[in-house]
Amino acid sequence: MARKLEALVQPPGFTGRAPGGLSRWSTKHSTEWQPLKPELVVEVSFDHFTGGRFRHGTKLLRWRPDKRPDQCRMEQVAPTGKGSMSLLALTSG
Repeated sequence: MARKLEALVQPPGFTGRAPGGLSRWSTKHSTEWQPLKPELVVEVSFDHFTGGRFRHGTKLLRWRPDKRPDQCRMEQVAPTGKGSMSLLALTSG
């Protein structure tokens, strides 16, 4: 897998707000990462999504060779599901 991902490294790198930065919960790990060409697609589950980013409890579920990267958009992220947001919706009424 490392060889496959290394072949997808695409300079110049990230020019915006880097994901996975240091925080009060994560202060000792490396924040170094490499941007990849968008060629692989995975399906993920998540507990929380905010500020255009997946947060807390994000897990890789499976590879999706049946999908092209251009078929994947942030607009597809639904605010409902089995995560914490659906629990709030169920208990607030």
